[in-house]
Amino acid sequence: MIRILHASDLHVGDCEPVLLEALLDAVCTLAPDVLVVTGDLTEAGRRRQFRAVGDWIARCPVPVVVCPGNHDVPVFDLASRVLAPWRQFEALGLPDSWRAPGIAVQAFTSALGLQWRLDWSQGRYGDRFADAVARLGPPEPGGWQLLACHHPPFSLDGARVRADTGRIAGMPALLAGRTRTLLLCGHLHQARLVRLAGGARLVVAPSAASRRQRGGRPGFLMLEAGQDDGLTVTAYRFEAGVFTRDGTVSEEQEKTARANH
Repeated sequence: MIRILHASDLHVGDCEPVLLEALLDAVCTLAPDVLVVTGDLTEAGRRRQFRAVGDWIARCPVPVVVCPGNHDVPVFDLASRVLAPWRQFEALGLPDSWRAPGIAVQAFTSALGLQWRLDWSQGRYGDRFADAVARLGPPEPGGWQLLACHHPPFSLDGARVRADTGRIAGMPALLAGRTRTLLLCGHLHQARLVRLAGGARLVVAPSAASRRQRGGRPGFLMLEAGQDDGLTVTAYRFEAGVFTRDGTVSEEQEKTARANH
């Protein structure tokens, strides 16, 4: 059994420190094989916010894989957003991949420093997604493969945040037949599990620490992947000072989940 703790949207700089401490306690207690954090580590991409994130990750007792989100660009520094949007993130030197028997994790960046549309919070897949799939390589017999980025590929019914992700046309072909592949995302501040048309699954984690919870409580997901195609996704929510088990996330089908594409 492979156990993955999936957290997202820490928003350091606009979060409650008690939530970060409780999340760290949960990582220590649950002892997953790997912790995957899918973006929006900071609120505005400031140097001091990234330092706090780096200090927090350094205390984690398990392997950590991370990717940036749209809030991890230097939000208030237009020149840096154009010329070096990921300088502060990359300075942390955090791993974007991890492998162990039966599992391979590869993160990629779906966020953009600047783009030709007013909603700068939206993402894009394109070559970045294709490169991440190529870096994973062929699936190991009986093993699981995880792709991690910040933005879901499309909007989900009932979500309070739109995901108008660009250049996803090639995604279905790259994921076709990959029933043991998981696409881990954040951005929505909501827990979702969606079976994609090709057999892979989309897993969206809620915000672990942001003050903007969008209708829910702070939380994270625990993924348990078996030797068969079985996958259990359990939500944990913050209550009375700790993160506690809140129940299993039910699986949806892509045909009922699409809203904009």
